[in-house]
Amino acid sequence: MEITIKSQEQKALLKRTEVLARVAFKGATPSRKELRGSIAKSLKTDEKLVVIREILTNYGDQVANITAFVYEDESSLKLLESAAIMKRHGGGQQSAGGDDKAEPNAQNSADDGKAAAPKAEKTEGDA
Repeated sequence: MEITIKSQEQKALLKRTEVLARVAFKGATPSRKELRGSIAKSLKTDEKLVVIREILTNYGDQVANITAFVYEDESSLKLLESAAIMKRHGGGQQSAGGDDKAEPNAQNSADDGKAAAPKAEKTEGDA
């Protein structure tokens, strides 16, 4: 697998660098884990701070275009990246806020069944 960094754009407010890369490979498209390691090695940074956003290939090609974000620290990464992206990268730990949101919904659905009163049906004479 051969990786070439095409561009890097620093985003100071987001504390990350957006990286566009091109990877040539043989066989199957490399996994996110393999790509994270290669990009981290190329940029001399920690693999935990690299997030692969896109892997774009054309059918039958042995080349992929990669969009990745390299964060300055883990707190910025956790603040800005969605749970779905974190799950893809093996860090699928959900925050305490996510757990709290699930409980009220379960209570509301149980209460809805008890509190719902039957509606009166309209007859032809009521219209």
